[in-house]
Amino acid sequence: MSNKPHPSRLRGVTGGTILILPAGAPTSCQRLHAVTNDAEFHSPQREAAIFYGMFLRGRSEDELREEIDVSPKLLKKWMRARDFDPGFRENLRRVYVYRKQVLAIFNSLITSEKASRNWQKQ
Repeated sequence: MSNKPHPSRLRGVTGGTILILPAGAPTSCQRLHAVTNDAEFHSPQREAAIFYGMFLRGRSEDELREEIDVSPKLLKKWMRARDFDPGFRENLRRVYVYRKQVLAIFNSLITSEKASRNWQKQ
């Protein structure tokens, strides 16, 4: 049995928020956060640091990037869903921007780690 949540649910950062998505939503959305205000977001630096810690413990950087990233195609699909009200769509846009920030910081940490390893080899 897999420890992963069902692909139609997103786990929130705080308070156990659960978001139900339309059937068939890609599993990459499992890592998104349902938010109602800015206070519910962790800083993107903190979120990236969590993923970086997973990388340092042996997780694949590509696998982690997939978990962090939300594709523009997926965002467009969400925006077309008839079940979502305008306020919720705005939250999805905010989540999209947030996840892109987390991904950029994560990539920077990975690049720094690789540069440090190369420097130490010399």
